[in-house]
Amino acid sequence: MKIFDYGAQAIAQSGILQNSYLERLSAGSMPLEEFRKSQEQFYFAVLYFSQPMAALAARVPDPYLRVKILENLLEEHGEFNAQAFHCNTFKSFLESVGTSVNGVKALPPVHAFNSALSSACALEHYCVGLACMGVIEQSFATISAIIGNAVVKNGWIRAESLVHYQLHAKIDERHAEDFYSIIEKNLESTRAAGRDTQEIEEALERGTSLGLYIFERLYRDLIFESKVDGILARSKADTVGVGYA
Repeated sequence: MKIFDYGAQAIAQSGILQNSYLERLSAGSMPLEEFRKSQEQFYFAVLYFSQPMAALAARVPDPYLRVKILENLLEEHGEFNAQAFHCNTFKSFLESVGTSVNGVKALPPVHAFNSALSSACALEHYCVGLACMGVIEQSFATISAIIGNAVVKNGWIRAESLVHYQLHAKIDERHAEDFYSIIEKNLESTRAAGRDTQEIEEALERGTSLGLYIFERLYRDLIFESKVDGILARSKADTVGVGYA
């Protein structure tokens, strides 16, 4: 099975695409002010995302495979066009819904997400980081389409004015494939050398489960943060974990 197909199955099993944040937004039951506050916090995840990615790139031993992450990093930084930095396109999105991050501080949910992502990319087997980043990118492609459609449907933005989310709906599955391809090459070379692939397969499982858990948890926790203004309220819903089979 291709890892991208495994990722698609894990995403479907996790329920991340049906979480309460996306369901309420799509159903039109999320107030605009609540959406604004949640997206202000999400900005700090967008801003930080390229940093664990850079740490992960440094840990990939094969330079021919490492370049796949470097290409992703280049896109994150607008191919050296500052206006197209993904953190800046997200700021433009925030402005289009009538808000900004001026005076806003990152709260515990996004801090936890960023810290867990950094740990996976910098401290664990590098295939854990690859799987974690890959499944986040893969799921975010669909999440971006859901959010983009919802904000237009809710009348908050005109379709022709939508920025950031429409781009990620198009490119993030390709980014996921890039991360996964490094794991697949690692598996292939390990098998060709007659060595056991268990460590890599377990890293794939852990990274996929972790990526889906922290990403789904981030969206659920942002709902509560946006309602209570800085007091971390915990969800009573079950947490999500996905195994690798």
